[in-house]
Amino acid sequence: MSMELPHGADTVDFGSIDDLSLWEWGTSGVNPGCTNGHHSGSVEQMWGLSSSQDMLNGTKFGAGSIAGEPTQEPSPPMSQIGRQNTYQDDEIPITHVTGFSEDPISSDTTASDLLFDLSKDVDCRCSSQLSQLIHLVSLRLAKPTTLDVVFAVEQQLNRTKDTISTCAQCSFNSPYVSMMFCTSISWVIEHLQTYIHQEYPFGWDAVSSSRYWSCSAADVWDVGDEGRILEEESYFPRSLNTKSRRAQVAVFRFNINPRYRLFGAHIRRQSTWHIAVVLVVIWVAQNYTQTWKRLRHIPSAHITAPFSYYWLGRTTYSGRQYWVLRNLHAKHGPLVRIGPNEVLTDDPNVLRTVSSTRSNYARSDWYHAGRFNPYRDNLFTILDPRAHKKAKARSMAAYNGRDTGDLEGIIDEQVKKFIEVIRNRYVIASSGNGQPLLDLVAITSYFTMDVITRMGFGKAVGYLEDEKDHYDFLGTVDELWPRMSTVADVPWIRKFLFSPFVLKFVGPKTSDTRGFGALMGFAAEWASLMAKGFTEEECQSEGLFLLLAGSESTANAMRSILVHTTSSPAVYNRLVAEIQNAVRAENVSYPIALEQARRLPYLQAIIYEGLRMRPPILGLFPKIVPLDESPIFHDKLLPPGTAVCMNMSSMLQSTALFGADADVFRPERFTEADEETRRQMELDVEMVFGYGGWVCAGKNIAMMDIAKVVFEMFRLFDLQLVKPFEPCENIGYGVFLDKGLKVRVSAKM
Repeated sequence: MSMELPHGADTVDFGSIDDLSLWEWGTSGVNPGCTNGHHSGSVEQMWGLSSSQDMLNGTKFGAGSIAGEPTQEPSPPMSQIGRQNTYQDDEIPITHVTGFSEDPISSDTTASDLLFDLSKDVDCRCSSQLSQLIHLVSLRLAKPTTLDVVFAVEQQLNRTKDTISTCAQCSFNSPYVSMMFCTSISWVIEHLQTYIHQEYPFGWDAVSSSRYWSCSAADVWDVGDEGRILEEESYFPRSLNTKSRRAQVAVFRFNINPRYRLFGAHIRRQSTWHIAVVLVVIWVAQNYTQTWKRLRHIPSAHITAPFSYYWLGRTTYSGRQYWVLRNLHAKHGPLVRIGPNEVLTDDPNVLRTVSSTRSNYARSDWYHAGRFNPYRDNLFTILDPRAHKKAKARSMAAYNGRDTGDLEGIIDEQVKKFIEVIRNRYVIASSGNGQPLLDLVAITSYFTMDVITRMGFGKAVGYLEDEKDHYDFLGTVDELWPRMSTVADVPWIRKFLFSPFVLKFVGPKTSDTRGFGALMGFAAEWASLMAKGFTEEECQSEGLFLLLAGSESTANAMRSILVHTTSSPAVYNRLVAEIQNAVRAENVSYPIALEQARRLPYLQAIIYEGLRMRPPILGLFPKIVPLDESPIFHDKLLPPGTAVCMNMSSMLQSTALFGADADVFRPERFTEADEETRRQMELDVEMVFGYGGWVCAGKNIAMMDIAKVVFEMFRLFDLQLVKPFEPCENIGYGVFLDKGLKVRVSAKM
């Protein structure tokens, strides 16, 4: 191949050449200038370039010496590459490439021919590298390629040049041949620069600022056949702070390597995402640390309790919370941390302090889980003490009977229906055959539902008469108790489920034909409270809560007393004897009056002992330490905002309060104690209904129901447990959910 410049001319005219076939170039317009001052190509046969734009304002070549070696005017800086270039019809001068033709060295690859001729003068170890370079620059690229291939070619060019130029054995020392070799390198590099600038503008800005792309780049890595990608050192931002060539490569690859999808906006999004993740992690860590620190002096029930509600939520949802919490204080003391902000206590004096009428402790939003009408508050879910006191004053007329007329007469009516159903449908004949077993779970729930609907609506729904779960209310409640209890104990779940967005799509509606929605519609008809200043919506919400919580808690208390008494022969016989003596003395009516029942000490002892052994309603019932207080309980300071929770299961089994045999059903503890001790134990047990300003408004109704049913059941019937060793299956959520509690009923002679 001829390398001689045209004689008699100062510059070479490139106008007759239309294309460069080193790569699959588009329209002409590549700046051939080299930023580090190397010579640029000046041989027409070497590069097929168009000079229609006067070499894109680049270098002009001519014969500057008698030796015929070319001279070069300064080329524009690399930062101007592309700004000087204009293309027809907005065409990009380089076609994207990734694939190679089967025949890498084509007859029209002039650059390869040049390098091949040059390699003939290389007779040492440099020939292998030069051959590899020939292979790379002669590839015919037919389809879009990754930038790694382009980058690999540039690196191999520089490595080959540096190796050969420093080789003492190589005959490649002629200034003219050296210029030609440098020209080939410079042109390839300039084309690569233009390619990158046009196709990867964001990445090129990052790289050009460090001026890494130059003919003299020294830091290179191995490249295999077909432009194998560079071995990656790192693509993390830590490289940005170093000045080494390898770090610059890492910067380049981090910003524009298409394998990692980090082009342009992708880079910005990726960086923003990383920053966001770091900030979130810092925020979470800081919050967890602060949460742990404020109550770190309180022993924890579980290793996760100071940081999350995992342990508490899991314990609640398992249905074993009652039994798990009962044993905590024996191990950890009177104050136990069960959540990030929850401290549990079984000390009745602490509970009285936080619940007294003069206390400023407000309810926590734990109570919001009691919104069985999720759109309205009821007496149970009002958090502020003053607002609660005002609402309670308005509703007490209905709870104490002043607004409903003869409250005790209404309950007596349902007690008679209760006894009638059992006598007519479940009492066995004298032969011992013919009647089914009585399900105490169902019959007690039916009784309490009819009592409440009779009081509130003026007419019982008919649960007892039909022995049917009207509106599927009780079945729905049984299904929902596990979820409702867990929602109460885990704040983030509670806030999500009671959010307006969720309620809009899945909340109950009065048009529903079953479940809470149906009961909401039914409760809307409650007129008793409306006469005392309640709106229709308030009546609906209050009635629904009383139906659910009031009926199930009272039924649970009845079952506990009946089962414990029936399974304890000594207790059973002593109670029956007291009942018979009262009947013979004609000191009781049918059904027994509340005042008559209060004069029977052993009956009262059994009632309180049954409530103590298994409280009618479960839960933490937390109160919040006021912002202006920092109380000290058991030498432990509780900071403002702490939720003080009630552990009724442990308190009612306390040996300090009820004696060494506190875990045994023994009503005699109340009859054997002196008057002061007995009354104190009764007050401790009555805390299952709350205390002070937060005491349950339906407490008197519940105690009346229990006394009448227990007395009449043992007055008229003999009960026999079908499964004395395991009377029933039960789990504890907001209440105990019993199943399979069957008894054999026979009439007393």
